[in-house]
Parts: sequence; C-alpha cells; structure tokens
Amino acid sequence: MNPSNLLDRLYGDNSSKLFEQNNDMTPPSNIIQPLIKTNVKLPPLENNKVKEEKTFDNTFILELIANKPLEKNDVPDMDTVLWLYIKNLINNILPDIDYIKYFILLLRLLQIAIIIYILLGWLSPYQLLPYHIWTCILLLTMLELFDDRNIISYCIQKLTDSDTYPRLVQADINFCKLVVITVLAASLYSEIFPETSFYNVTQNIFDELAVYN
Repeated sequence: MNPSNLLDRLYGDNSSKLFEQNNDMTPPSNIIQPLIKTNVKLPPLENNKVKEEKTFDNTFILELIANKPLEKNDVPDMDTVLWLYIKNLINNILPDIDYIKYFILLLRLLQIAIIIYILLGWLSPYQLLPYHIWTCILLLTMLELFDDRNIISYCIQKLTDSDTYPRLVQADINFCKLVVITVLAASLYSEIFPETSFYNVTQNIFDELAVYN
C-alpha cells in the first residue's frame, strides 16, 4: 500500500502533501548564503622590520660598531667602551645648551662631590660618621620618592625639557642602591664599634710605624 494513501485515510487528503514538504531537504531560497572571497591579499607584517629598526636605532651601539665591526661572538674592546662612557659622561656634565650650560655644570659637580662623599665617607673619623650616615639615608629616601631617579638629574631633566632621563652614571639603579647600603652599613659598624673602625685601625698602624722612625 502506498504510504501517501494511508496517510490520506488517517489524517485527511492533504497529509501526504505535508509529508512530502517536510521531507524536502532543499534549503529555502530566501536564506542569504555567506559570501566567501578567495585570493584575498593580506598586508605584509612589518613587526620584525620595526623591531629591527628599534633595536639598532641606538647611538651608543652604532658608534660602538663604527669603531670596530663586530662578528657574532666578538666582544668590544675595553678601551673603546670606556671611551664611549667617558664621552657620554662629559656630555652629561657639560651639555651643548648655551643658556644654562654652566648652571648644569655646577649641578653636576655637586652631584659628583656627593657621590665621592658617599663612596668614601665611611672612612671618616668617628665625629664625622653621623653626617655620612644621614646622607646615605637621605639619598635612599629620595630615590624611593622620585621613582629611582636622582633629584639632581631629575631637576636637570626639567630644566632642559628633555624627554629622556639624563643619568650621570650609566649603572643599574639596584646596583647603586646596593653600594649605598654597603657603605651605610660600614659607617654604622664604625659608629657602633669605633675602636675597630677603619679610621682608628689605620691611625693605630701609622702610630706603630712612627715608633720605628
């Protein structure tokens, strides 16, 4: 028996037509099919090119390579690197700015004097050690307040309206802090134990040597 005739008897005359419509798997014509484009040309990626330009756009590196072309495993000559650092130090001490050149020179000389005092102040006599201790503490505090920037270099940056921070010494700030903490600890030791401080020990050695003269 034909299934369509059986459906007509059970559900009416139009049931077979409904059955045929439901079994029709042809997609309706009113559905919009997605457009697929082929052979689409994407713009070339330039990240590597930009990264390469930023990597070699450095005056120090370019001048270093200009003095001696470096191979893959070469190490730059020590005198070349030292001279470039000295040249950079001179430019920071005496920049090519006419209207405030000598004022910046005065600030840099003050900064150099403070650095020398911090490095050698722990060798002072017992009476002068508190000044060195408070200078080290003040410097560490100012570095924290000014986001690891020296207050004199920060003032020079504001005076010159420069976008880059003009460091006097090209050294890692964490290493500089470690040096300051080390000499501070040496001064504190000499303050607590003055008999064994470096100054007293050195003085006693010279006193003993004077006996043999």
